Amino acid sequence: MFGTGTKTRLLLYGAYGYTGRLTVELAAVKKLDVILAGRNKEALAGLGDRLGLPTRVVGLNDPGQLSEALKDIACVAHMAGPFAITSAPMLSACLATQTNYIDITGEIEVFEAMWSRKEEIRRAGITAVPGAGFDVVPTDCLAGYVASKLESPASLVIRAARVRRRLSRYPAHRYSPSLPTCIVPASGSHRYPRRPLTSLDRFRFRR
Repeated sequence: MFGTGTKTRLLLYGAYGYTGRLTVELAAVKKLDVILAGRNKEALAGLGDRLGLPTRVVGLNDPGQLSEALKDIACVAHMAGPFAITSAPMLSACLATQTNYIDITGEIEVFEAMWSRKEEIRRAGITAVPGAGFDVVPTDCLAGYVASKLESPASLVIRAARVRRRLSRYPAHRYSPSLPTCIVPASGSHRYPRRPLTSLDRFRFRR
């Protein structure tokens, strides 16, 4: 996906957020050809100067400006939430410029919205991968691996333990209250309501 055709650069949008900074610092260590992007000029400048990486100030509310910013970009790593608001304009710009798209959302609504645009994505000839953070892709891979080791599995519940480390403000606000009280199981294109956890669902993780 990355580095196809004449475009080879990677644009990290939302580079100065918590997850963005972690990603940017890793990209700098690996000496990738990346551009740091977002709306905040001062935050971008400070980060770019510290890591010696180029920056690009662009918002999501001007489709023309956003498309112009993606003209030389092979792939966007979109890390600026809330994705229910930010993913659609970024994906539209990626479609207009034939730029591949990755984000780190965990919002079911965003997956559904992106799936509804699958024909646009196919016609543009790009790859669009929502949910590339821990919320979805790694957990789905784990579920698939576990299911492959079982004989005729009927259901699978994946649990998350609270960890003693800093979370980015957006995911912490969105998910922390829900962790001990509910889950959102999903299968294929079907969406299921949140199921309250019972006393049987509570257990201790081994250290």
